[in-house]
Amino acid sequence: MERHDIDTVVAFLDEAWRTYYRGIIADDALDNLDSTWRRNLLAERIDSGGVKGLLQHDGAELIGVCIYGAASEDLFPDDAELEALYVAPEHLGEGLGSRLMAQAEAELHQQGYANIFLFVFAENTRAIAFYERHGYAQVTGDLSQQMGWELAPAFAMRKSLTTEALLAAAGWFPGRQVDTTEIEAALAADGVEMTEAGRALIAEFDGLEVANGRYPIVLSALSAVRQGEGSAAATYSEVIGERVVPLGCYSHMTYWADEQGAIWGSYAPYYGRLADSLPEAIADTIYYVPGVSPRLDREIPITEEEKEKIRQAREENIRKQEAVARRETLTLALVMALVALIVTAIVATAIVLARAS
Repeated sequence: MERHDIDTVVAFLDEAWRTYYRGIIADDALDNLDSTWRRNLLAERIDSGGVKGLLQHDGAELIGVCIYGAASEDLFPDDAELEALYVAPEHLGEGLGSRLMAQAEAELHQQGYANIFLFVFAENTRAIAFYERHGYAQVTGDLSQQMGWELAPAFAMRKSLTTEALLAAAGWFPGRQVDTTEIEAALAADGVEMTEAGRALIAEFDGLEVANGRYPIVLSALSAVRQGEGSAAATYSEVIGERVVPLGCYSHMTYWADEQGAIWGSYAPYYGRLADSLPEAIADTIYYVPGVSPRLDREIPITEEEKEKIRQAREENIRKQEAVARRETLTLALVMALVALIVTAIVATAIVLARAS
């Protein structure tokens, strides 16, 4: 986002407020937003280097905005702040908001920020649920009086950008050990030869699910086996040159540990070495930076027919996941509409009763 984008961005943000905050903020306030104030503030923050912005277009139309940078308030002065994240209503449920936020968080992680926070209106339940799915948690009570906001009650949500904290939020702790007997038996039945490094990593991390938006990182060797990856262990062991053990999955990618404990990823027919340790591999997955983060840069030699089968299966899985996401978004919208109708009916009834008395 550059200075010449400000007018377009401010117009987009104003319209987003009128769309998403109707019923949360008074109509009079929404119909009389101070665009000049927002424009001047954004210009000042850009000129000072305090914020950056990611803009997503569909042709010439702006459909998504993410503004982030150094904290604009003294609440968490050493944190990064996610100042704005809005997607055009017709593009909700497409994963655009998640992608914009992930890109912003990746950059802030690379800059060395340990935490990121944001402000959200207390009645904006859809946004709160979205942020919670991405690892944010409420850390304050109502700040509207303290911060001088008069529009509606609001609070802060915060997320750690350190891998250790993300793992801890998923249930990991130093010295964690789980019984691997059942897991090893299932892997052996699928032809996986256990290694000491694989056993140690499974014992420490198996059963954890690290929040990462729509596609959490599922650290479960049995989940990998259920996806049929266990049977691929021999293939990857051969091309990598060491025995490998499946550790879990992220979307369609499987994590493997080699005999030294280094982590590999596979997304058939592609694979590659991700990191020296599982926490590093998780960090590179969550805070992926194109051209910097490790990638699946090798390919198993298979026929074009086999590649086409994999491509078709992958596309079918993506269609199913997108269908589930659309249903979840529609269900949430219907629930919110129903709640609004019930509240309106209750208020109308109360007014009628008050007048009758």
